[in-house]
Amino acid sequence: MTGPPPNPTAGVLSLAKPIRTNNITYRLSFNRRYPSVCYYLHKTKKLPVYFVIIAIPKQIYSLLTGFGQQGRPFVFTIRSPAIHSAAFSTQRRRPSKYHSAPFPVLRIDDQQHREMRIATLQFAPKLGDIEGNIRRANELLQNGKVLGGVGIGIDVLKPEILILPELALTGYNFPSLEAIKPYLESAGKGPSATWARNTARRYQCKVCVGYPEVEEAGTSQVDGSNSQQETYYNSLLVVDENGEVLHNYRKTFLYYTDETWAAEGDVKRGFRELTFRNSQKQNSPSTNVATSFGICMDINPYKFQTPFTAWEFANRVLDSKSQLVVLSMAWLTSLGREELDALAGEPEMDTFNYWIQRFWPLIKKRLRHEVNFDGDDAESGKKTVIVFANRAGEEPGPEGTNPVLYAGTSAIIAVTQRPRCPSADGETSAADKGSGNGSDEDESGDKDASPFDVKILCWDMMAATAEGICFADTTMDPKMVFGLVKASR
Repeated sequence: MTGPPPNPTAGVLSLAKPIRTNNITYRLSFNRRYPSVCYYLHKTKKLPVYFVIIAIPKQIYSLLTGFGQQGRPFVFTIRSPAIHSAAFSTQRRRPSKYHSAPFPVLRIDDQQHREMRIATLQFAPKLGDIEGNIRRANELLQNGKVLGGVGIGIDVLKPEILILPELALTGYNFPSLEAIKPYLESAGKGPSATWARNTARRYQCKVCVGYPEVEEAGTSQVDGSNSQQETYYNSLLVVDENGEVLHNYRKTFLYYTDETWAAEGDVKRGFRELTFRNSQKQNSPSTNVATSFGICMDINPYKFQTPFTAWEFANRVLDSKSQLVVLSMAWLTSLGREELDALAGEPEMDTFNYWIQRFWPLIKKRLRHEVNFDGDDAESGKKTVIVFANRAGEEPGPEGTNPVLYAGTSAIIAVTQRPRCPSADGETSAADKGSGNGSDEDESGDKDASPFDVKILCWDMMAATAEGICFADTTMDPKMVFGLVKASR
């Protein structure tokens, strides 16, 4: 579990700069709360200047990913004409966040990295109710994805990997070691492991489930008697299609609640190559996928004490050249119950924006490279798929405190890099190069423009309070496309 940094300086971000696109100037004015992000960015003032416009059906959100040298926000035009058509009204009116427009689709032909079918299960487990939580999880796996008003299940979607939230079947917010001790499990043994094995065999997919782990290591003598030495971890168990344990990751950066009972894990456990069959046949050829694992607070600065721009987790993803990032989460929201209810089935975008912020190095380095970031000459696209598997609902807080509320908003995204398409005369098109920093000056002649196009794709995103399946087939067109541009110098 985690949430905003402690005691952040709350602030309201207001953007009102003109955007010039397709020879029409538009003015955006958004007022969104980014307390934790604004606090850190204004504190460091060292991030490069980028801006992203997110096009979402029926809504438009702004995502700030950088400040200027004086801490002032800037706005930049998106490159993709398709995104222009969705994000801005053709009637030259000021866009509303409820503006509905045809949503652009972007097909990514990726022959180098393996395409995948991925699912997460977002639900609201009850604290300490393992049997009830297992029943609810099984129900949602049978009909938790609503398509066209009809609920379908994992057996129809056929994911290759299913990811559950942090401490998925026990609940998260235990106030002490004494409170969580009855629910501790040895790795590969216990209710969570049994459920994961059975689910993996039933649906023939890998399963990742968060659970509280106890490790027994040797004995020591206390008062002349032998006693077992135990260490406790907030862990993520990964089992294969046959129910065999593949990996056991232990949370490295602990949130305050974890610190009451758990020890820090070894960061070296955060990477593994997972083997995926290329077809449903048992003896079919397989592909190894470089995978990074994290649990919630792992993506934050260590203990909220290291610099925001240390990017510990994101840099490990870069160093390992991971194609898949698995994040099991119990991420809190700073919104109250009434504010969550007012979202009316929508995602909690402040939380999602912050998650994207924590992977800034992936975006920045891909934007800055003049050659293929992955180090080869392939002309096909490259991508890093990131899975945010969060939970929903609420749990009681410590005695005398309010309940804790979870942000939901599970999502499956990818940061992509692909060669920019040349025009008929062999030059990179003006639309691909971007159009400047919000002024009337055309920056399309930027000689430093990268020959690679960087975007963020999103195949699925859950609402903040919803329970169900979040699913992505990365061979299919994404539901959302985030267009990025590099700031002019």
